[in-house]
Amino acid sequence: DIFADLTLNRRQTRSGIEITVIDNIWATFREGYTPPYSGIALRPDTVICGEFGLVWDNYRRRFYYENSYTLTFLVPGTGYEFSVAEGGGVPALTESIIFPMCAPMITSPESFQSVPMSGFEVTWSGYDAFPDCDRQVTLEIHELGGIPTGVSVTTDNDGSYTFSAGELSAIVPSIIDFEIVLILENVINIDSPGYDPRSWVRARNVSAVTVYSD
Repeated sequence: DIFADLTLNRRQTRSGIEITVIDNIWATFREGYTPPYSGIALRPDTVICGEFGLVWDNYRRRFYYENSYTLTFLVPGTGYEFSVAEGGGVPALTESIIFPMCAPMITSPESFQSVPMSGFEVTWSGYDAFPDCDRQVTLEIHELGGIPTGVSVTTDNDGSYTFSAGELSAIVPSIIDFEIVLILENVINIDSPGYDPRSWVRARNVSAVTVYSD
């Protein structure tokens, strides 16, 4: 069976008082469930999401869309339909998902702040702005470039979480700068013939800030 990752993504990054928001859409197809995407990449004929036609990215081996002029194009609270045309060993597929209204944003630590590896608190705003905020969020720590460190927790969307020294011990000591990533997402597993049931379509708001280890 095919493992598919169909994602609508809005990423907010903060540097001082400057906030950058970029939207993108991607669709990845792999021959079998082999995380993290180490299986053979497959290429169906076309992938469309709503009004957006995704383009094959030969380097990343996936379909991709972004708008370098407007940067943002996804509309919170709107439903988006993925349409995959059969081809390259990938079955035809149609799946829909709603992009979340809730968009929490990390408020502390500040960007490029030093944080103690003995433990630190992460706080965020926007956790109660819309009805769909009443859910859990995921906090992860990545190396710069998006490589996971192994630190990942799911917690209530209540505006704060404190990482313990034990949780942070998964970070290799040689990593001196990293990203704290906060994710709120809608996720639906794909239940369609020819697809691995662990496949998903997801729509997510991501907030990220770069910090240094103390």
